[in-house]
Amino acid sequence: VVHEFLDSRAALRRGVVGFCASEAFARAAAEKGAAAAQITGEPELDPVSYEPVGGSAKKLRVYARRLMRSGVTGTVLPADPAQLPHEFRRAAETLVAEWMERSRHTQAHILEIDLWRRAGEKRFFAVFDPKSSDTIWSLLVAHPVYGNEGWHFCHLMRHPDAPKGVNELVVLTAIEALGDEGVRYATFGPYAVPEAGEFIGFGRLAERIVRRLYGIAAKRIGYGSSVEFYRKIVSGPWQPRFLVIWPRRSLVRGFYTMT
Repeated sequence: VVHEFLDSRAALRRGVVGFCASEAFARAAAEKGAAAAQITGEPELDPVSYEPVGGSAKKLRVYARRLMRSGVTGTVLPADPAQLPHEFRRAAETLVAEWMERSRHTQAHILEIDLWRRAGEKRFFAVFDPKSSDTIWSLLVAHPVYGNEGWHFCHLMRHPDAPKGVNELVVLTAIEALGDEGVRYATFGPYAVPEAGEFIGFGRLAERIVRRLYGIAAKRIGYGSSVEFYRKIVSGPWQPRFLVIWPRRSLVRGFYTMT
């Protein structure tokens, strides 16, 4: 399929940039003269069998238990949008607006957020302030991944005044709820890795240049905190994701297009 796709693009005199492509796609494209760089990874997990272990898992449980002892709990909102409480809608909109405003002054990458567009296809999980039902401390919005019959934990937002651990608690709430429903696939989506991985189809000089530039960008953008959070959740395995550029001679243009 990849070979046929590239042949069809060649017939139209077009190039291809594959963003966050799978390893199978990258290797198949390389057979047709593409270059691929593993600069993203995707943490996945199975909610049914999820059982975090190790030092990170211990910290995770400590955060959750500390919050629950103080009366803080995770909430699974109804899957039917018509049943969503009015106070939840108002609190969620407020949290998103404030989060967007704070992020506007940082280098954080922000995906478009429209809470109620196709709301019936999404799932919402939240941690409320136990003393104020109209304040959400943490909100997780999950989007469907139809091909895998699972969910993408797409948007995770935290109130600035919330205690430590609310994001961990809302994620654990979502995993437990989906596991109880028999869902076998969940992902946090692709993230830039702290250090570039395998390169396929690159010349030695081009690889050195790209690795060097990526190393500088990774430090400046600061994705490390996100990666550490998902390691704390003990999500895995991390699937490699590639930037694929075809034809190989279009490296500069491909990176420009991706940027």
